[in-house]
Amino acid sequence: MKFKKIALLVIAVVFVLMLGAIIFLAIRMNGEHAAYVAAAEELENAQRSIQGLNDQLTDAKRTIAEYEGVEFDEEAEQEDPLAGLSISDIATFDLSDEMTIKLAADPEVSEDHYVKAGITLSLNTKNEDYATYSETLASNEGLIMDSINKVIGKYTYTKIQKIKVTDVQNAILKELRRMYDSDFIVAVSFSSWYIQ
Repeated sequence: MKFKKIALLVIAVVFVLMLGAIIFLAIRMNGEHAAYVAAAEELENAQRSIQGLNDQLTDAKRTIAEYEGVEFDEEAEQEDPLAGLSISDIATFDLSDEMTIKLAADPEVSEDHYVKAGITLSLNTKNEDYATYSETLASNEGLIMDSINKVIGKYTYTKIQKIKVTDVQNAILKELRRMYDSDFIVAVSFSSWYIQ
């Protein structure tokens, strides 16, 4: 279902781009004010249609997240935390140990399940909080691991298999940013990821 919504959004974007090109050519070739006004109205209508599709897509994602029992973060959906950063602006911090985290009780499965993950944090060295917090990451590793444990431990075996790994990474990122009250951590990645 969500792939259909995404496909509709892609088709709508292509339609708007093609419509914009046609409008541009019509205005350039014709040069008449009436053609311009009509084209502007068409473009405005197309933009409203795109916004409507975007709203429908967001609503569908929110509904799916609610059904699956996970939090839908509209901001995380829209932002790329690494956008605008070059590789030279990023430092990494690897948690010293691979984490083994028990998943929440799952009514659909009788036995316990776990996630094993090696976790790396990507840090923005240009962020004003980088100098302050990067020095204490190792000493705060226990607090960081506890936050990660709480985030992953909320998922059941069934739910964690249905969502994307990036959804888990974004949930961890959001929690760590809340914990530090800063966005100097720009990404969470897994050097290993096993669900058992």
